[in-house]
Amino acid sequence: MPSNNAPDNFKEGSELSSYDRSLRYNDYVMELLFRELTKRRINVLVYLSDHSDAVSTGKGHDPRPGIYTREMTEISMWIYLSDSYRNKHPELVAALEKAKDKVFPNDLLFNLMLMMGILNRFNEPRFDLLNDEYCISPKNARTLYGSSPLL
Repeated sequence: MPSNNAPDNFKEGSELSSYDRSLRYNDYVMELLFRELTKRRINVLVYLSDHSDAVSTGKGHDPRPGIYTREMTEISMWIYLSDSYRNKHPELVAALEKAKDKVFPNDLLFNLMLMMGILNRFNEPRFDLLNDEYCISPKNARTLYGSSPLL
């Protein structure tokens, strides 16, 4: 990983690896962003990483055959809902809680955002994480343009 992944003040006196420092810096940036946005009384904030790395094996993020591992597909994601939004949408809160352990590919982020109350005509029930017709499971989830089982 390049050495410019965090400002110098996150590197000084640290025994952390370059990767761990980048995570620490990302956490710091997200904390600042979260504080600022909650001051502005946001209702919903969704965060997810663009990719993961196979940190435990030192492989980074490399989808080539023979290098790719399942660990490379596990990305961080969280959803913040304000108290006022939660109070207005208890059914959504309950459905999100129920769905928290489902397999969720990040290419369905658009569909997830539509579930947050955006009026639309695009969301298919089979790709709606909160719908009983949701079709993605550990058995059929795939990555690398559909060429590799996710789990």
